[in-house]
Amino acid sequence: MNLETSGTIYNSAQNLYSTELHYHNFKHVVDTLNNAKNITKKCDDKNIDYDKKIICHAILFHDVAYDVDSFKKGFMSKESYSAFLAANVLSDHGEQINHVEEVIKAILCTNIDAKCHSNNQKIVRAADLSWLVSPYHEFKKNQLIYIRKENFCPVKKNHRHNIK
Repeated sequence: MNLETSGTIYNSAQNLYSTELHYHNFKHVVDTLNNAKNITKKCDDKNIDYDKKIICHAILFHDVAYDVDSFKKGFMSKESYSAFLAANVLSDHGEQINHVEEVIKAILCTNIDAKCHSNNQKIVRAADLSWLVSPYHEFKKNQLIYIRKENFCPVKKNHRHNIK
């Protein structure tokens, strides 16, 4: 996907991801951006509207809080804490409030129980879950190796998410 963002927002997002996670790391973000690129091409073919910048920003930040105990930080889910962190970064970089609100909604749609209400939200969720319909060897690698390792070998908690 042609990134609809500044390099500083991209770098800010990348710096929030743990390098110790086996699956929910920045490589997952890059893969999800590529999945979104394929989905948006199909949307273009069918004249389905979407906002590339909202999708890009939501994907960049959707799992930044995956390695953090978001409940201890006062959030109901990893997605809600990720959305909060995204809002801080995007606001600090001068993004308009309506854009930030749409990014938050798209990030929240990556929660397992979420319902999508816009094309942007549907694209973000579908891109995040695309590995479920990947070729079997990729699915097996993601499921058996990376995600299980991540869940059974938790990483050390760090302080990347110090906020103002």
